[in-house]
Amino acid sequence: MTIEVGSIFPLYTLHINTFEKYTKEEFSLFLHLDENTLFLSLGREAFSIIARNHSTNKKVLLPMYTCQTVGDPFVELGWELDTYSIDVNLRINVRSLKKKLQSFKPGIVVFHPYYGTSFTQYEMEVIREIRSSGVIVVADYTQSIYCKEHVDHADYVVGSLRKWFDSPDGGYIYSRCQDMSAYGSLSENMPFVMSQIDSMYLRGCYFKIGDQALKDISIRLNKHAVNIAGKNIEPHALSGFGMNRLLNADVVTYGEIRFSNYTYLYNNLLQTEKVKFVYNDINEVVSSPLYFPIYCENRVDLQRKLAENGVYAPILWERPEFCTYLDESSSYIYDHILAIPIDQRYDIDEMKRVCKVINSFSKE
Repeated sequence: MTIEVGSIFPLYTLHINTFEKYTKEEFSLFLHLDENTLFLSLGREAFSIIARNHSTNKKVLLPMYTCQTVGDPFVELGWELDTYSIDVNLRINVRSLKKKLQSFKPGIVVFHPYYGTSFTQYEMEVIREIRSSGVIVVADYTQSIYCKEHVDHADYVVGSLRKWFDSPDGGYIYSRCQDMSAYGSLSENMPFVMSQIDSMYLRGCYFKIGDQALKDISIRLNKHAVNIAGKNIEPHALSGFGMNRLLNADVVTYGEIRFSNYTYLYNNLLQTEKVKFVYNDINEVVSSPLYFPIYCENRVDLQRKLAENGVYAPILWERPEFCTYLDESSSYIYDHILAIPIDQRYDIDEMKRVCKVINSFSKE
């Protein structure tokens, strides 16, 4: 069976209760975090903790290009939300940011480095100015967990891990202003975790024997798990099973594989009127990226052609419901961006197949 590229990670019998290669402290160091880090079931739960910790000024300013799950905890806890613009190159529109700071006067501002990038020096300076003014700064490193430069300019660093590793759940929050040990008695989110484990295990069975029914059931279970997560923003501890999988992850090697796959696509994908890179300079990508992002003028058609060849490229973030207004650049991002899988399950052979499909599409 041709190796499928994309979608959820599979689990196999050998993954059940396996010996842990690393300690929790060692794993934290891989992510450039220190001991004041709390591992959670989901990354979005970190935002719930932050919203509960800082309720004096219940206004949060978010990037216009963001995930629905970033805003949900604030909405459900009665916060006001507003957004600042992100340019097509996925850099902060500083003019928009400063204008919103003056007019909205938020208590919290959230920032994302996207797809393996870090903040530019200018962005860092602006973020530090905001923090020095007394506004709580949150840096969400979900798309750049390998980045080294992320703790000196933020009050909180948060991220999701389950998108990077074969763990059914996984997120974290690191704080420079709150003692995370106060949340040490959180319970696990077992309905979500068990649905995810079942989904991932069935996906592994499908890869072994090729039974399409197993894949269909796996997809339904995964959607069920996502629905469970969407209805509950209460913080939960990372499951014991999830922690075991993370502590078995060969984090350094996985990062190297992702970057190698990213580099291959960068060097071999054609840029045309149909397909363009989000980052034209590979040096902007300073750490292992979550995906290889492209802009596509006929995104649905390209997704369909990729799927016909066993490549499942997601639209990582749909427009959030709380984004009542989008400017031109943010609208373009949501309507055209596509994420190409590059994770550690794949090698250059799979990247060659991806290039063949996209380049053929570009030439049509």
